[in-house]
Amino acid sequence: ATLLRAATATLGSDPARYALRREAAKAYEAIGDAQRAVAALLRSAEEGDEPSLAEAERVARAHAQFSALGQVLALRLKGAESVQARRDLCLERARLLGDTLGDRAAAIALLEQQAIADEHDLGARFALARWYLTDQRTVDAALAYESAASIPGLPPEVAGRAARAAAS
Repeated sequence: ATLLRAATATLGSDPARYALRREAAKAYEAIGDAQRAVAALLRSAEEGDEPSLAEAERVARAHAQFSALGQVLALRLKGAESVQARRDLCLERARLLGDTLGDRAAAIALLEQQAIADEHDLGARFALARWYLTDQRTVDAALAYESAASIPGLPPEVAGRAARAAAS
């Protein structure tokens, strides 16, 4: 009961509340309840506590809490400052959604949003094309490959591979 109160605490200063939740998460993890540990950490992370976000990611990965890891990656994606970090996180979250959690539609939607937001994201376009082909959406796959091939500044071997895939 004390752990639950600590994990859901809403009173007090933010740093004190976050520290209390992190302590509750450690206790939950120690007794083998990774799901509650991550939930407590995510509550603080959603309020902007970076140490809780990092700890939530560690616990989620260590204990195969894949749904929670998806939430962690979504929060990290929101706060990603560099273009490359955003690309990497988007691909990782899409693979988690589509391959591990079985939500291909959400994964494709995420990648489509990323491809629109970042016109130079080759990885998102290739991942989309592969999933489109798996889903027998050949026109969409060809368009994704064509879009990849049109990214300016790509090395010829990469652009050529995308162009060949679009043509086949």
